[in-house]
Parts: sequence; C-alpha cells; structure tokens
Amino acid sequence: MGWRSVVLTPHGFVRAALAAKPTMSATRAGGRPLTVVSFIVRDKYKVNGYINAEHLIERVERGRRSPRSRHADRDNLRLIIATSAV
Repeated sequence: MGWRSVVLTPHGFVRAALAAKPTMSATRAGGRPLTVVSFIVRDKYKVNGYINAEHLIERVERGRRSPRSRHADRDNLRLIIATSAV
C-alpha cells in the first residue's frame, strides 16, 4: 500500500493532517454543514477531508497542486469514504 492509499484512509488522513500544517474552512453539502481540513502532502498534493457534525470523516479527496494550472479542479482524483467511526 503506497503513501497515497494511506493518506486517503480516515486513519491515515488524521495522522497526515497532524504532521502537516492544516487549514480549516466551513462549507455545506446537501444542506449539511461540513468542516474542510486541507493540507499539502510531499509539497505536491493537496488533500481535503470533509468532516461532518458528528466529527466523522465523510470524504477525502486528493488533487495535484500545480501553480501553472488554472484548472486544478479538473485534475482532482476523488475517493469517497463511507462514514464510519474511526
């Protein structure tokens, strides 16, 4: 299992976020409030984790960070993780 797979699991996401300098923001999805925790892995990949009101990770997504790309969202690779207690 490579580092990408580990970071995209709920447990790996939390460990990687604690080791990085994460930022937090608020958003809404489906009318529900979510907290977005974002950080950069290996100075190249931006990782976003979406945490619900019950403090469970609902989704983790990874995108390539490229200062030359104006359409970074097109490059996003998403992994949907079922809500589960960690």
